[in-house]
Amino acid sequence: MKSSPRERRFALAIAAVLVLAAAVRIWGIEERPLHHDEAINSIQLDRLWTKGTYRYNPEALHGPSLAYSSLPILWATSSQSYRDTRELSYRAVPLVFGMALILFTFGLAAGIGRGAALAAAALCAVSPSMIFYSRYFIHEMPLVLFSLVAIACGYQTLRRIGTGESAWGWSLATGASLGMMHATKETFVIAVAAAGLGILASVRWRRPPAAIYSHTLAAAIAAAAVSALFFSSFFTHAQGPIDSLATFSSYLKTGTDAASVHHHPWHWYLRLLVYQDRGGVLFNSEAVIVALACVGLVPIFRGRGLSADHLPLARFFAVYTVTMLVVYSAIPYKTPWCLLGALYGLIVLAGIGVVTLLQMARTPSTRFIVGALLLVLGGQLVYQNGLVNFRYESDERNPWVYAHALPDVQRLADLAKALSATEDPKAVPTLHVYNWTDNASLPFYLRDLPKTRFHRSNGVASASTNLDVIVIDEAHLGDLDETLANAFPYERFQMRPNIWARLYARPELWAASSIRPGAMPLPETND
Repeated sequence: MKSSPRERRFALAIAAVLVLAAAVRIWGIEERPLHHDEAINSIQLDRLWTKGTYRYNPEALHGPSLAYSSLPILWATSSQSYRDTRELSYRAVPLVFGMALILFTFGLAAGIGRGAALAAAALCAVSPSMIFYSRYFIHEMPLVLFSLVAIACGYQTLRRIGTGESAWGWSLATGASLGMMHATKETFVIAVAAAGLGILASVRWRRPPAAIYSHTLAAAIAAAAVSALFFSSFFTHAQGPIDSLATFSSYLKTGTDAASVHHHPWHWYLRLLVYQDRGGVLFNSEAVIVALACVGLVPIFRGRGLSADHLPLARFFAVYTVTMLVVYSAIPYKTPWCLLGALYGLIVLAGIGVVTLLQMARTPSTRFIVGALLLVLGGQLVYQNGLVNFRYESDERNPWVYAHALPDVQRLADLAKALSATEDPKAVPTLHVYNWTDNASLPFYLRDLPKTRFHRSNGVASASTNLDVIVIDEAHLGDLDETLANAFPYERFQMRPNIWARLYARPELWAASSIRPGAMPLPETND
């Protein structure tokens, strides 16, 4: 069967958006140093890769789905060990999830209309923070994708039940997606609660059909099975599913701890979205999307301007998004990536807002005004993308950069390699890294040095100064400061904002490398 011209145009639009999204996500993907959390996740992945099982820790880790989803990427590369991997080996995973998120956004066309789905997909493709975290090896992008798949499959389930059609496949897919959400991150409960309120606000059944109960049970069984499969490391770790429930008490304690360094005021997320003036640089990366989302809310709450077929899912996203924003804003514990789920809801509403503006253009003058407005808004997103992703991508002035590793991490690794350079394999100096868990990016950037020893405390360093090279966090120096400084020349490095480390080395190693302590080239700045 031949496709219609309209379908061909829609397919071309999908291809264009995906090409644009891939280009801006791949460009410079390895420029930014690995974040502390990215490095921790890479270490967990290496353990799964080399040992074949994943041991979930409810006190310190998120779910196992990110690690398992990353294995095919490692298998597809020529990497034989952790030493052979690169930043792309890990960031390709959220990139794939970010691209899939855009593709599945087009799948919302039946529920919100082709125009709104196309606009939402395009906004998702160029959203500065969506691009930023599509190049970030953490759990958030998979969580947002699995949430969207659960919403899309749940919508099809409810729609088919309402019309008396078979919906078993859709209900099982909904449950499997919910299971993947749980296997990704414990904050999935917020998305599920928001989705429940969204369903209550959008479904208009006088009496729920009897089939809803059996389909809900089937979805719950599928969710539990998929979750247990991953948390048990494919039935090799029976404690995993139990720990996946125990983690909520830990999360509740962490999320409400007012003394945490991650404690922020209720309006912190809103400011992230619309306005941040940092060091004379204005960031309002998602303000355009927020403004368009507000426009999209108008026809939803008025009940006019949207077709009857599109109003239920649009109303769902309105309630879902607002609930997510309110709940996350009320929780004292805040990190910028937690906002992505609510931001995606805003993007869908913004897609509806774009269509609403275009529908207003009924005369040549209004079409010109709307066209000019959308052009200006698009230009603003392009400008903000340049700031967020390609100029200040690892600068702490960037509001989406949070407790991030600074380029000094790579500078330290370069110095350690220079000091260890020798043609005699037996004479390679041993590098001792102390209290490395505060700077988890170090194991990755020192992975090329075969004689590296990592220690969780000052241990050996406090007992001896007959070591080759020592890296230690300044916060843990204590009484070692004077002892080490008298024995070794050293160089200072800022690993993360306000977190400094020192590299000490025997004087003869400095002399052999022809590097004078304190003379290492400083990283480039964006000033």
